[in-house]
Amino acid sequence: MKFGSLSFVPIESFVNKAYKLSRDEQISQVYDVLEERPLSEASNWSWMDVTTAIKRGEEFAMEASTPSHWAYLRFSLRNPEIGKYEITGTSPKFNESGVTQKITPIRSQEADPRFGKIITCATRYVVLTITLQHPIVRRAWILGLDSFREFEEEI
Repeated sequence: MKFGSLSFVPIESFVNKAYKLSRDEQISQVYDVLEERPLSEASNWSWMDVTTAIKRGEEFAMEASTPSHWAYLRFSLRNPEIGKYEITGTSPKFNESGVTQKITPIRSQEADPRFGKIITCATRYVVLTITLQHPIVRRAWILGLDSFREFEEEI
């Protein structure tokens, strides 16, 4: 069953390389770019089908795949820094894991065709992540969910 779509791209694809920016400045520029021209590169991105999507309270967990990649993303709307992700490719050289840094809902421009595969999704987020190993890679995950399995928050 398909629950939605996601794509992950290096944050540097949003950042003006002419300037030396701090990490916070780079993250700020990602959001500035998305506000000015939301997902204008979406048609060039590789979208993955979300095959598992679970929401428990304020936390989401999902898996997505293509024939060449598998990705797992877990994040908390309440505590963005406790999330994590994994990406595995068919090449043993492409295995990546890291943590989430910031989560922002995508609310604006509901009918903008540049949203690509997630234009009709009711639940949409930009999730910024960073690797735990070298080389350091920061990514922006653009995701949209049509549905998810929802569970009560554990007491």
